[in-house]
Amino acid sequence: MYKSEQITISSIFTDVEDLPRHTLNIFYSAFYFALTFVFLTYLSYAVVAINASILGYAPYLTFNGVDNLAQTTGWSIKRIAFVYLSAPLSGLAISVLSYYWYVGTNHKKSHLQQLFFWLSLNGFVLFYSYLLTGLLSVGEYSSRYFTGFVAFLSWLEWGNAAIYGTLVALLIISVFYANRYAWPILKSSYSTRLLKRANGRVIVFCNLVVLPFMIGACIVFAATFPMDFMYQIVRLFSYGIVFLIMMWGISNRRKKVGRIKKGGIKYLPPYLLLVFICALIALGRLVLNYELRF
Repeated sequence: MYKSEQITISSIFTDVEDLPRHTLNIFYSAFYFALTFVFLTYLSYAVVAINASILGYAPYLTFNGVDNLAQTTGWSIKRIAFVYLSAPLSGLAISVLSYYWYVGTNHKKSHLQQLFFWLSLNGFVLFYSYLLTGLLSVGEYSSRYFTGFVAFLSWLEWGNAAIYGTLVALLIISVFYANRYAWPILKSSYSTRLLKRANGRVIVFCNLVVLPFMIGACIVFAATFPMDFMYQIVRLFSYGIVFLIMMWGISNRRKKVGRIKKGGIKYLPPYLLLVFICALIALGRLVLNYELRF
């Protein structure tokens, strides 16, 4: 029987047999969120900088983004696409690849699977956030957000109304990509019994996704604040929209999940987690603010 016949959101740890270990697993998952978030953010800027340097420009790269391109000349539609679409599209490409890496990883390698899960989800949200930042900068050529899709569509000489409409349509259509994460979330559940009830699945979602996200966001800020702060706020806001589709997906999935790993991801000692978090914060504070010139 359930520890509580009435499963509610307030009973966030319903059916957790070993709370200390379960809490440790949440923090490990939060670290994987933070690690992949920071990695993908820097990688997306690095791809932009590398592509710009290939075209003969001399960008400056830090975790704050790519500088020294605003006053340059010689741009064309193809060059804008090659440089400014590379960031969101690289996020989407990594998302797709990481999802299949997740599927192809042995379920016993639970930490590696968790890493691939967050790498895939964060890659998609990176892509999705560029649609939101586009809405914030239509017609605002000097805006820090004027990059990605909005820059490309503006170079096509579309009117503001057409750009707004296209970005909103892409926001609505692409968000349903998040439905694919229903199976990984249910597969990673620590309780088979909770999966048999709709509100039990909500509890699983909160434990496996929402709590690690909230803790992981704090780790990200500890490692990077105030670098790239406004972009990170937009990206974290994007999760609210994406989470709604993920919740819808896990609540309505009827196919069999398969065997789950009782107790969640494999136990690893807490001191190892502390070392990992400290290393990530040190990397952010000591390395990612270094200006790399191409």
